[in-house]
Amino acid sequence: MSNEKSFEELMAQLETMVRRLESGDVPLEEGLQAYGEGMKLVEAAKKLLQGYEMRVEKIVSAQGDVEPFEE
Repeated sequence: MSNEKSFEELMAQLETMVRRLESGDVPLEEGLQAYGEGMKLVEAAKKLLQGYEMRVEKIVSAQGDVEPFEE
């Protein structure tokens, strides 16, 4: 079993951290540490999303006649 967190787990952890920081009850040093940890969570989530995007692109390209999703 992998010890990597899912995207949903990363987002839940990040949301909890943001709520705590927004409460204003966190000492500065603790807040800075939480901010650093939050940035690591953001990077981990970003990497997961990039992996998902690559998987979707492979599926789409395998289909041949399916247009890729554009924003």
